Amino acid sequence: MKALCCGFAALGRVPSAICFVAAGLLRAGAVAATPQPTDFGYGHLGMWDSPAVGTRPLVILLAQFDGIPGTLKTIPEYDRLCFGPTNSVNEYFKAVSNGRFQWTRAGVLGGVHLSSAKSLKYLDKVADPCRPGKDNDDRVYSSNIVAQVLAANAGSFNIASYDANHDHNITPNELQILIVTSEWESREGAGIRWCAPVVLPWAGVMISNAVCAHPVIWNGARQDFATICHELCHELGADDLYPPTCCNQDMTVMGCTLSDPDDPHRMYPDPWHRMVFGWCEPRIFPLTGSGTAALPVATSGEPTSPVLLWDPNNPSLSDFWLLEYRNPQLGEYDRSVPGTGLALWYVQQNSDHNLVILADGKRMNWNMGPYGPDYPWPPPNSTLWGSGTTTDLLTHTGPLGRTAYRVRVHEFQSGDSSITVEWFPEVWVDFAYAGLIEAGTFSAPFNTLAEGVAASSPGGVVHVKAGSTPERLVLRKRLTLRSYGGTAMIGR
Repeated sequence: MKALCCGFAALGRVPSAICFVAAGLLRAGAVAATPQPTDFGYGHLGMWDSPAVGTRPLVILLAQFDGIPGTLKTIPEYDRLCFGPTNSVNEYFKAVSNGRFQWTRAGVLGGVHLSSAKSLKYLDKVADPCRPGKDNDDRVYSSNIVAQVLAANAGSFNIASYDANHDHNITPNELQILIVTSEWESREGAGIRWCAPVVLPWAGVMISNAVCAHPVIWNGARQDFATICHELCHELGADDLYPPTCCNQDMTVMGCTLSDPDDPHRMYPDPWHRMVFGWCEPRIFPLTGSGTAALPVATSGEPTSPVLLWDPNNPSLSDFWLLEYRNPQLGEYDRSVPGTGLALWYVQQNSDHNLVILADGKRMNWNMGPYGPDYPWPPPNSTLWGSGTTTDLLTHTGPLGRTAYRVRVHEFQSGDSSITVEWFPEVWVDFAYAGLIEAGTFSAPFNTLAEGVAASSPGGVVHVKAGSTPERLVLRKRLTLRSYGGTAMIGR
């Protein structure tokens, strides 16, 4: 991670994509009225200006490439996997959306064998006439599959019935397409692919949109449950959250998912995606002092289960934290989350409520959990804050100064349906500290009391390690000064 940005961070175990600005004093009057979920992007995300709520028809197209390793499952198997009444892709979306979104079964169509010359493995070697400088024309690849499978099933599948507005042009708002092929040995395992317009003369319609591009999903024959859900979330407008190091794995379905055939891994989307899809409404708290909240487990079906913490020192609302409780024991569709406890998400988005993207491809929606001892740096993944733990220091530097907080998880049992968390301002000072990085944490403290006071929020705690300083200060905000490891002498 080479790019830098300034804003919120979890200090001490922070990805190098985040930097920190010098602290300033929080002036009186900085607290703004509590914003609403829409101010943070609630409900703004959807494909083709269509909200991700209600229902959307989905057709699955199966294509076998001759001469290429890989064998498809049967049509009934894909039908059960995607549209079955239990443990299915459709039931997954019903659960993670709190009942606000589902796919409706348009059909599962197959019976097509295609030449290997139309495969990605072959097309990778052919120049793309539509996009000079690229090696593969995804649009030709996808449109060929769509045309061939629909033609083979023209007698049993009425594609024209999905032309809801009768303009002879079927768009993604009217029908979504999931392509599953037998192909695996290609440059990618799965992904959104763009489809060139497909004219279907026997039906009197075409599949396209205003810019002659239609998103379809392709999964190799080794597709697993989580990857199908991941790619279908892309159909709704979701962002990948794994570049550049496969981060957030098992913490969100938008992390790395590609795995072995029939891998049972499944996990919820992160709370940012669920919020911007309109599937949950986090309770919003300003960081103006200590606070406490109960977090029902994410799988509870309670739309207000997450908590959003925002800093009134950041009037643009571009940076905030989302807190949620995850427990693999309490929900079939979150059973692969790595542990039980608090997931703490740092989000940075632009004025359009889209995630900020760094130069290395990382999107700023990062799980700030504790990292295991064997993870490299930068870490590919993090876990959850467990019972009785306290998070690393969370900070934001804005136009009115610096805010610094921690979150403590109260004691809980592994089967509890909710947990309680509290947040509070906190800073560390060590007069003898001579390190290069001063971040206000226990291991990288400030080395002057003035810095510690400036970095603290009203009502916060400044921990001062044993030592002495000649500094004499006038405190102009309510603070608790607490010595650590012995006596701390001030003004001598």
